[in-house]
Amino acid sequence: MTEEQIYREFASNYQVTPATSVFTYASGMSADNYTQADFTPVFRSSLNPSADLLKTATDFCAGGHEMCVYDYLVTEDARFAENTKTTQ
Repeated sequence: MTEEQIYREFASNYQVTPATSVFTYASGMSADNYTQADFTPVFRSSLNPSADLLKTATDFCAGGHEMCVYDYLVTEDARFAENTKTTQ
């Protein structure tokens, strides 16, 4: 399965609702205040980086850090990707 298939087929099944939430909220607040039902992540398959950007990300994230490469490609921010690289 692709990332997108997994997201589309399973994510909505695990979305927290006011009825299923185990958190305590401030008066007048609920899980609905923290949920973006229309949110769709950036899937790696939808990225179309230039060859230069892909090489830069791959070189920066050397060692097979796939999520580091993803973060670099999405943000184009080495500092952001560095955090992912060092916490994997």
